[in-house]
Amino acid sequence: MGAFFRGFLSVIEPVVASLPLTSLSQSALAEVAFVLDTVSAAATARTLSLAPAALHQLSSLATCIPPSLARPFIDSVTTHQPATQPIAVDSPPPPTSTAAQLTTASPLNITMEEDFAFPTKSSILANVLGKKDPVLSKQAPTSLKIREREILVDTLEQSVQDALNSKYGKATIAVSFMSEYVFRHIIPPLLTSGFLHPNDLQQLFKASFLAEQFLQLQQHYKHIDHSTAIGYAPYRHYATETTLDQSRTSAVPTALFHVGFSVPKLIRLLGGPHLATHRDVDKIIRTLQDSVEPSILRELERIFRHGSPKQCNVTSTEANFLEFYSYGNHASAVDNPEQLESVLAKDAKRGFTLVLDRRLLPFIRDLHLTPLGIVDLDNLWKSDRPVFDSSFRPKPWSMAINDWTNKDEEPQVRFPGSFVRLLHWIWNLRISYPTERILIGDNDITGAFRLIKYVPEAVPMHGYVASGYLGLATGQTFGDNSSPGNFEVAAIARQQHASFLWHHKPSEVLLRANEYVSNMRIQPVRPSSALQCFAGANYDSLNHGVFDSDGERLPPPFPHQVDDCMFADIPEYIRLTSAASIVALEDVFGPKHPCQESVLSMEKLDMEYGEDRLVVGQCPNTRRMVVELSPRRREKLLSYIETEGWLSPRHASMRQVATVMGMVDSTAEYFPWARVQLFPLHDRLRHAIKHAYTRAKADMRVKQKVDNLKRQLPRALKERFDSLHCRTMAEFVWRNSYRIRIDAECIAALRIIYDYPIGGFPWEQPIGHIVPWDPAIEASHDASAEAIGVYIPTLRCWCFVPISQAMWSRTKLLSTHPAFVHINALEFIGGLLCYIIALTAVSTRPSQFPPTPILRTDCDNTSAIAWFRKMTTSSVIGQNLIRLFAEFMLLSPLGLRMDHLAGELNTKADVISQMSCGKRTRILESLPPESRTLIAPSLDAVFQCEMGASDKTKQLGRVRAMRIHFIWFLRQHHLYGSFFPVNKLPPETLNYLMASYAAHLGTGHTLSARLVKVGTIKTYIAAAASLCMAFDDDSSGRDPRKMLGESNLSPPLKRVCDELKRWEDIPDRREPWTVALQLLFQTNAADADWSSKEAVLSDWFGVMQLAGGRRGEWAQDRGRGLITNPDLNARGDPAAFCLQDINFFASGKKKLTVAQALATPKAVETVLLKWRMQKNGDHGEEKQFSRNEDDPKLCVILKWINIVRRFVKFFGYKHNVPMAVYRHDDTNNLCYITSADIEDGMQRTAIELYELDTQRDKDDIKRFSAHSLRVGACVILQALGFQDHQIQQLLRWKSDKWRTYTRNLFIMTKKHNRAVFGASKMPNF
Repeated sequence: MGAFFRGFLSVIEPVVASLPLTSLSQSALAEVAFVLDTVSAAATARTLSLAPAALHQLSSLATCIPPSLARPFIDSVTTHQPATQPIAVDSPPPPTSTAAQLTTASPLNITMEEDFAFPTKSSILANVLGKKDPVLSKQAPTSLKIREREILVDTLEQSVQDALNSKYGKATIAVSFMSEYVFRHIIPPLLTSGFLHPNDLQQLFKASFLAEQFLQLQQHYKHIDHSTAIGYAPYRHYATETTLDQSRTSAVPTALFHVGFSVPKLIRLLGGPHLATHRDVDKIIRTLQDSVEPSILRELERIFRHGSPKQCNVTSTEANFLEFYSYGNHASAVDNPEQLESVLAKDAKRGFTLVLDRRLLPFIRDLHLTPLGIVDLDNLWKSDRPVFDSSFRPKPWSMAINDWTNKDEEPQVRFPGSFVRLLHWIWNLRISYPTERILIGDNDITGAFRLIKYVPEAVPMHGYVASGYLGLATGQTFGDNSSPGNFEVAAIARQQHASFLWHHKPSEVLLRANEYVSNMRIQPVRPSSALQCFAGANYDSLNHGVFDSDGERLPPPFPHQVDDCMFADIPEYIRLTSAASIVALEDVFGPKHPCQESVLSMEKLDMEYGEDRLVVGQCPNTRRMVVELSPRRREKLLSYIETEGWLSPRHASMRQVATVMGMVDSTAEYFPWARVQLFPLHDRLRHAIKHAYTRAKADMRVKQKVDNLKRQLPRALKERFDSLHCRTMAEFVWRNSYRIRIDAECIAALRIIYDYPIGGFPWEQPIGHIVPWDPAIEASHDASAEAIGVYIPTLRCWCFVPISQAMWSRTKLLSTHPAFVHINALEFIGGLLCYIIALTAVSTRPSQFPPTPILRTDCDNTSAIAWFRKMTTSSVIGQNLIRLFAEFMLLSPLGLRMDHLAGELNTKADVISQMSCGKRTRILESLPPESRTLIAPSLDAVFQCEMGASDKTKQLGRVRAMRIHFIWFLRQHHLYGSFFPVNKLPPETLNYLMASYAAHLGTGHTLSARLVKVGTIKTYIAAAASLCMAFDDDSSGRDPRKMLGESNLSPPLKRVCDELKRWEDIPDRREPWTVALQLLFQTNAADADWSSKEAVLSDWFGVMQLAGGRRGEWAQDRGRGLITNPDLNARGDPAAFCLQDINFFASGKKKLTVAQALATPKAVETVLLKWRMQKNGDHGEEKQFSRNEDDPKLCVILKWINIVRRFVKFFGYKHNVPMAVYRHDDTNNLCYITSADIEDGMQRTAIELYELDTQRDKDDIKRFSAHSLRVGACVILQALGFQDHQIQQLLRWKSDKWRTYTRNLFIMTKKHNRAVFGASKMPNF
């Protein structure tokens, strides 16, 4: 009997756990029907006496089962008294409180015949599912009218109705979190349902101590009134709370008992600060609708009604939970329990977290634990603060919160750069008010991220253990990757609303904020500042001041740095500006509640405004228009350098060196001169890291740990290995005991940094050098083998600096050679010359330039640009050059902005750099004019030999390989015997042969077997040309790339290069999905499971490559992998192909049903595919595809049959469901194919086929996406010789935009390409 009821409860558990039966699938309902059938059969064969609570549960259950699934059983069950409610927490206590005393309860008397046999599960399921129920088989409606929805909701369980009708914490299908259910989760419904016989209870307590613990907890909390934890009343004494409120802490567990240990129900029951129910969301939205952009307003309404995150549907395993439970908290939290308890009490009194008895932890369903840590414990300048480590994984295979959420699916974060936006506003204020004081202010938000509440279903995902309690974070934590984006929505709404209030409702704003702004003070002008004139700002195309074209004053932008709102204005408007920011905060987050702290941080509120202020760690001064070093940071830097002994010889760990470097680097964010002084420390630290890394690679312990990582990772998480490997190596390096010697050079560098502020020198940078505005001086520079060229049209000057042969030959040495000079250094010198010339002009003629002018110089060397922007490099020569540049920039009135300019556009500086007046010019001038152009290439080769050939093995090997590739091209086309010596060929033929070789290269026939850029193709051509010139019997040394007597490329070669360049310059172009890629992907997916993602993609890639399908026609957008959330078209139907869009035909155009096609696949001759809606407007267009008898691997018919058969196994013959579906390896859930899945599969295949490097070739790899199928179809058809109008018609184009996906040179070489693709035997259309 006991075994029977234990089996019964294990099946009925979802019901007694208060899960809604109305949402169960047909198979789940069949499980419940199986239980009822079992009870019915048992009652028929014996006399069954049930407890009242048990009969009530069974009666309730029977009403939820559809008629086709239920079988009558109530009549065969007898009882001696009417049914009553099941035992609940707040019901009268049971007659006993221990297992021994419970033996006095009424027994469950059962007598059973010996020959009785329970019906088997398979027989019940076969009987139930075999029947066609009209209710279950009816297609679900796509939408409901309001009245229909109300009727449907009335049939649902009360808790489900509460979740649907709640104004706060509304349930959403976009967010759910479930954990694997185990026995301990069944204990609460098992012991509170009243089903178990006392004898079974005794056996249960012997088998599980958790069951007895639960009973004790139930007895402990049953007399406590859980209503005392509901709403805001429990938080009325928040201002005086210093420790945990024990009455509230006791009432919350009682409420958990009341809701059946469901955390989402608990959150909705308690409400109050955990759902921010004091906010009138409807009123907030109405208030903001005229001031906030609609997309932000929609996101804000979603956040306030539902919560955060926006998207998260995941399941966790029991093994994952146990790993986090076993790990506990980080050592910093374990070793500092007082700080942790203080944090817990602070969050609890603010209503940011729920605190429960830790003993209840095992019984809470869908729970995940995250470790806590404490940082800045030893930082004298910062308060220690807790860290909710949402990214931590105790095991390589573990799943943390940030693995389940994706910041790309959350709202965009915009606050980076907010300080620069404040400076930009100040700059424009100074333009409009050149002689007015500009006052700076800011205010802070209490709690920041915590003000945004989690969706109740996501709260159990944010559990943690602290100070002997179980905490459940109901407000966003500082650790989730979804927190910044969701808070940013409210911050942006505040910015926009504040600007609106400032402009449209100034009187109302001042009245509402009177209690704050009435205490506002304006700092008097300091005596030291009174004598200073106001620094100016310049009007330009990017900065128009703060008045519009009608002369009306513009409102401030109120930039937000996370929770800090910054603003600036003149004294006339500063009161209004401050008031607008405060009122906007109240309008967005709702008014202050008497049981809650004010959203406006009163602790950090400073209503005294002046011309300088510490804002987000920086100190702008609006009188002098500079960003200064704040006194606090100055004291911190000097104190650390002095007290930690950095001014005397010592040995330091890598951590200590990194700390002092980080402190200086942070302090010098807007003062680059100080950063470059750290180069000696940079070098020592780099050497130490390199030394430790070498040791790590040789350490057997590290190797063993890496091997263990690789073995532990499941196949689905193999992409984690690289990051885990790097992390393992970094941990070893960071914990290495290697000591760095702080020698005289390092001490001298730190002494310079220390003495500079001590001496009273200004540590600052002009605001005009930080904000964007038009450059006052424009220049360009370049370096060549002959000279460095500088061109400054604004100053009407240019500069030419010759490079000696000895210097240029040093650029050809190996990088390890001590005399090696990198070309980057010469390019950097060119930029430095630009700056020196411009600085001289600004210093000598300041009146001719605006205040704090900017020099913009263009350069085609990206490394030199990086040196300027980052002010750092590992090159010793580069470091010395950067030091020199920093000295010129120290307190300079001229700012610098260096931009990249493509080499072919940097013509003027390039021409200047090649204007040599040395030996080359003298020799050419001594020759007749008609000979100079002809002899110049050979003369350059002689000069190159005089300078010394390249000693770089890699460069020599590359040229040799390109020459061999050219010889292979000649042999392949049977030209080798007639090509050498080249003087046998007419010049025109030679030019066209070189153009043909360029076209050959342009179609991907390179050493790397992939498409390359035009510059690389020209390098191939140059290598081939030099080979031809070496074997030319004619002493003229003619260049086969050029026409005789010409210095430019021959017309045919130039046209090919121009066409390749056109393709290369197409914005956001995509690489084609070729037949070779498709065959390789099919080979890799051959061993995959039929329902796996690889198998599904293999089939869909094949059919869409032929159809030229767009992504939206068969797959879903990124982040829409859920079965319940497909992309919809304008009609509200699924946009992707569904089963009704496919029709199969046998020979003679005989139409086959789907079932017939699947039963006899060989009979299918053609497939008719229908596009219900199209981008081109031809809705309902149909295309027919035929069988490929020559190559079954590419047969579209077989692939469509695979697709349909897989779909039917998943969903049956159901319409209006997208067919690109696979079964997830980890969760075993069905998911849609998304654009992310497509890109991952394509890019992995491209990397394998083309042997791409994931770092070096990352830009090329990114060009493979879902659109590559359409590009590939276009390229293949053109290569096969289809006419333009045929391609346009077959691939459903109305315009000739398809031409941008092809290369015209394919037409020139289509015969060759036909041979390449002919082996694949593409099917007919």
